[in-house]
Amino acid sequence: MIQENLWPKVSTDRFALDYDTLYHTMLGIIADQLALNPASLRDTTNLLEDLDADSLDMFQILISIEDEFNITVPESDFEHVHTIGDAVRDVERLLS
Repeated sequence: MIQENLWPKVSTDRFALDYDTLYHTMLGIIADQLALNPASLRDTTNLLEDLDADSLDMFQILISIEDEFNITVPESDFEHVHTIGDAVRDVERLLS
C-alpha cells in the first residue's frame, strides 16, 4: 500500500540541499514506501535482505526519489544499491 508522504518536500534547489537533509528525506521516502518507522533505519540497513523489499518496492522507491528531488536516476545506477547508504550516496552524486 502506498502511503501519503509524511515528509515535507525538499527544495528543488540542488545547491541548497545538505547531506543531513538528503539523508533524512531519503529515510522518510523509504520508510513511507515500506510502512516502517524511519527511526528503525540505518545507513547500513540492507533494503532487500533486512527490509524484504521486492523489485516493485525498489521501483516505487526509485520513482519517489525522482519525484522528490526532481532528478532522473538511471535504473543501471540503482541496480547496485543494497543499503540505504548506497541509495543516499547515489542521489547525492546525482544532485552534485
